[in-house]
Amino acid sequence: MQIKLLLFFSLPLIFILSIAGCESSKRQTDSSNDNLARVENNAIIFYGHGQHMIQSIKPDGTGLDTLIESDQWLMYPRWSPDRKKLVFFGKINTDGFNLFTVNHDGSDTIQLTNLKSKPGCNFYFPAWSPDGSSIAFNYGEIDGFTNIYITNTDGSGTFQLTSDVYSDSWPAWSPDGNKIAYVSKRSNDYNLCVMNPDGTNQVELLDVNNSFIPCWSPDGSKIALILKKGKVRDIYVVNADGSNLRNITNSLEREFLLPWAWSPDGEHIAYTSSPGSKPGLFIIGGKELSIINVNNLKKRCLTCEDTIEYIYDLWYSWSPDGQSLVYTCEMERLYFKADLFSINIDGTSYKRLTETGKAMYPAWAQ
Repeated sequence: MQIKLLLFFSLPLIFILSIAGCESSKRQTDSSNDNLARVENNAIIFYGHGQHMIQSIKPDGTGLDTLIESDQWLMYPRWSPDRKKLVFFGKINTDGFNLFTVNHDGSDTIQLTNLKSKPGCNFYFPAWSPDGSSIAFNYGEIDGFTNIYITNTDGSGTFQLTSDVYSDSWPAWSPDGNKIAYVSKRSNDYNLCVMNPDGTNQVELLDVNNSFIPCWSPDGSKIALILKKGKVRDIYVVNADGSNLRNITNSLEREFLLPWAWSPDGEHIAYTSSPGSKPGLFIIGGKELSIINVNNLKKRCLTCEDTIEYIYDLWYSWSPDGQSLVYTCEMERLYFKADLFSINIDGTSYKRLTETGKAMYPAWAQ
């Protein structure tokens, strides 16, 4: 495996996780057109948990292919905006987790960072800027503060954006690339904030405690987020300027969304919920995958009528046309056994895509 190490500017307490890949001789002989066809056909990528590989599959469940593999963890793969590259956190011949990119055909793996992260560090999904020139992420030691960083994909540097006495996490780019939303733990609770991509003009957008996982609408006019009040966790939507905060789910359940929860047309938000679960717990995922129309607030549970019993419906991703979702079903807790499924937003065409029992973190090319 050949890895190109790009220039990394060392900063205090900076540790970054990454995407990695390996190149097969077959892919080196693929023509450009064949490679592009692979992106079109094998549009869903995911992490093979326990197998230390990133794989792709067609939306109909055929064409399972391994793009990248390692003897260490490879996590949170995400498509670049132009679908020519992937980014992910991983270990490939490094002492700790780092951030990598790789071409869509599995070739030309590039290590963006050179960090020696310790076990138990906090990190979440890397976020591409809309123009594909930068990747934002958060990192922090398990016993220290979490901060937000940005790395340039051309190798010109990695920079720490937040360095205050708060823990900052979950960076999310506005669609125009002019702002990054994030949550900052102030007064012992997380609040919604925004800043410029260079780290300047950090502003608390909502003075509302227990805010989590901001997600911009496709037109950039709104931000969806989780707010926890007491023992209830609901999905809220707020205007990009912080006005008109409203609860759109209004339930008594624990609900969870991902940074790409909005449908491509901005009409729906996908989320998971856990009816009947112990209140107050913050667990990623839920027992049911649902969508809600942001305008009329009509809800539809997509997996309430699953014909197979599963414990949790977790990570999900929208199809490019916004008519379907791919998602992970856990058959056992703690990621022991999970597979990919897809379903139309009208509840039809329920399909199992994998039989490996190791499929996590799906991302459908947009």
